[in-house]
Amino acid sequence: MEETGAYGETLRRTFKTDVAPSFVARTLRHSKVAVTEIRCDNENTGMTLPIPREDAFLVTVQLKDVPLHGLFLDERRIQTGFLPAGTANIYDLRTSPVADSISAFHHVSFYLPRIALREVTEREAIPDTDGFDHNPGVGVKDPVLHSLARAMLACFRKPDLANRLFVDHVTIAATAHAVKSYACRHPPAGPCAHALSPLEAKRAREQIANIWMAR
Repeated sequence: MEETGAYGETLRRTFKTDVAPSFVARTLRHSKVAVTEIRCDNENTGMTLPIPREDAFLVTVQLKDVPLHGLFLDERRIQTGFLPAGTANIYDLRTSPVADSISAFHHVSFYLPRIALREVTEREAIPDTDGFDHNPGVGVKDPVLHSLARAMLACFRKPDLANRLFVDHVTIAATAHAVKSYACRHPPAGPCAHALSPLEAKRAREQIANIWMAR
């Protein structure tokens, strides 16, 4: 089956590396999440290829310090900063991110299609989201995602011996943690955004009726 999505061979071509070991977790009923390791020990390797636009996110965890890099979203340069090991960066693939690889890098990326996010939030009983409150050029230190990413390294080294149940649990855990920690939380638009309970609705109707009777 042809591979589709921002993982594995697609990320290998994007970052112009020789290898990009990856796993696809298929514990979800209607979607998939994937995890890929990318490593480049050379500096100034230039611009990455654009990642094809899709309704998905890429949660990238840095495994070594990245002192300098550039980032373009929708062909516009955005603010970037020093990315110490353990930094998580979340990229919205609807913006076709392109990186300028100035420093060497080593990271693990979790590929999260929008449909997979919806399925995970339903499974974990957490609010759904359409995006993340996050600056991908600067990222955020996240020891949980760092630990999950590092836990995958032994699987990448010896994929034939990798426990697929372990891989599935790690990728789903990373997805749930990212949503719980960084998902956009929009306040209600106004008083009407609150749905009345049946009792509240009954009392409201009674109050309206009393007002009309008093007129």
